[in-house]
Amino acid sequence: MFKRRRRDRSQSPIGESRFRNGRLPRRKRLLFVLIPLSVVLLFATVVLRELEKFSLINTAGEEELVIYPPDTPLLQHVSENGVDYIEVTANGRPPARFAARKPSDTTRIMVTGESFALGMPYATEAGDTGSIAKWMQAILAWEYPSRRFEIINAATHAQNSYRIRIAVDELVTADPDLVLVLMGNNEGMVPKTPFNEPLHRWVVYRALKKTLFAPPSPEERSYYTPQDRDTRKIATGFRRNVERMISSAHRAHVRIGFGTLPINLTYRGDQPPLNKMPIPYPSDDPFLREGDRLVRNGRPDAAIKSYALSPHQAFAARNIAACLFNLQRYPEAKSFYEVYTELMPLNRIRPSFNRYLRAVCDWRKLFLVDLEQEAERLSPTGIADPVLFLDYCHLNWCGYFLMARAVVRALNRSGIIPRGAGEPLSEPTLRQVIERAGWNEESLPPPFRFPLPVCLDAAAKPS
Repeated sequence: MFKRRRRDRSQSPIGESRFRNGRLPRRKRLLFVLIPLSVVLLFATVVLRELEKFSLINTAGEEELVIYPPDTPLLQHVSENGVDYIEVTANGRPPARFAARKPSDTTRIMVTGESFALGMPYATEAGDTGSIAKWMQAILAWEYPSRRFEIINAATHAQNSYRIRIAVDELVTADPDLVLVLMGNNEGMVPKTPFNEPLHRWVVYRALKKTLFAPPSPEERSYYTPQDRDTRKIATGFRRNVERMISSAHRAHVRIGFGTLPINLTYRGDQPPLNKMPIPYPSDDPFLREGDRLVRNGRPDAAIKSYALSPHQAFAARNIAACLFNLQRYPEAKSFYEVYTELMPLNRIRPSFNRYLRAVCDWRKLFLVDLEQEAERLSPTGIADPVLFLDYCHLNWCGYFLMARAVVRALNRSGIIPRGAGEPLSEPTLRQVIERAGWNEESLPPPFRFPLPVCLDAAAKPS
């Protein structure tokens, strides 16, 4: 029998066992590509992160900041003279500082959300002269003289529930007695895929995206939050974010609450004082044109029939609501204004989102303050009076006071605040609050000053 000869590898051509046709194996070729690429990306990540840290560059687009937070955490831990503090570094106002260890006689409430919760235009980098949190601090100090209060404004302008959800994850770690979430006006943008959010945290991805896809110019950018075509995705995202906030608070054993938002249902985009955001009107629509003609001729009933035939549903609903309002058919007018707002939010919360917040707070037994109903209660028509608003969603000085008063009333009913003897004291008037705080009309930033007598009349309405 013949024996099979074993090949002597030492006599084979050099590298024959390692190379085929003069090339490395595929796995090693891949490693030779990935290792240098990883080194380059790591270097770029470190450099870009440091440049952004010192504000030398900004890799985040303005629209992306609505749903994705910046790299810097919302809460910063600092020490001074041996005492540990926490600073809230949300943009739009000076950092708020409070002791990391909450004193036993202190009630700490975190207010978070978007520009409505922030208190624009009164809460700015120069200070806070009338946000809901500021008014709450003044009212609670009056009603509970035995306690100290830390009403911390942790809101940021131009963000929606995706970014607020991440903020809540941080806020529940600061030992609050309540995290109060006031949000809903900026809903509309949703992440395109589940990978967008983690990718956006990578500075190289943000830089490449901003370089390859130039953002629109200020002239081209809409003043209003872009709306995803699939409104179901917007609603689903909002509800999931609310649920995740609740879960985050429960894991931290922190109480969380929500507020419905007042809705400027009659907003058109062309009212003073901020009248630079008109909405293009489809004047070529014959049904809208005919309806407008009938309104001018004093025939609102006939105009309603013409508007009902228009294919432009949002404008038709708005115009029908205005006709019904003029006919003093206020409940019907409100229903059509709500349809208009659902179809064309214009930086206003959709009424269905307020209804969802009521339902989830009732189901989960959470703290709720119904600011939408409070604004409606203050109006004789049952539709929030535009006199409370500066624009689509922001309130004037008096409006924020009225909403803060509603929050304090809800807190008093909830039992969240420990009570001393005889507390809470009788509710202070607006004049008593501003006199104790030393505020006056001249301290407000023009052109947003609001006549104090009108404020006093509105605030005098009983609960």
